[in-house]
Amino acid sequence: MAGLGVPAHVTLLFPFIPRGSISVARLSDVATIAEREPSFEAALTAVRRFPSSEPAIDAVLWLAPEPVEPFLRLTAAIAATYPDYPPYGGIHDEVIPHLTIATGSVAGFDHLEAEIRGHLPVLYRVGEAALLLEDEAGRWSVGERFRLG
Repeated sequence: MAGLGVPAHVTLLFPFIPRGSISVARLSDVATIAEREPSFEAALTAVRRFPSSEPAIDAVLWLAPEPVEPFLRLTAAIAATYPDYPPYGGIHDEVIPHLTIATGSVAGFDHLEAEIRGHLPVLYRVGEAALLLEDEAGRWSVGERFRLG
């Protein structure tokens, strides 16, 4: 994903409003939601795996952020404001905040997982949410940034 311009991030809501349907009012709604959540300290503490829901990908290797509650609150607030866009299209019963590291065959994950584990925890401050936009060529960029309160 990084090769397509996707920065490292913990997803709050995907899929979201199509690029051509994003309005100033919708951006204002997201800004208001972000302002209600205070900025916070977080840590990426563990390497984990999901089975993939995509046929061409065996698994997803990801980092677990702690605490998860602020991410879950932001996701719930945005999804409640835009009920036509449930997290992950509604295909998962539970939203699990995560930072994707790799997707693909599990055969290469053992070595990568061991390498990453040696660099944890990674401490960071969450001070904003970003709207990532995909263009017609499948490349991603940051469209808007929303400061947390």
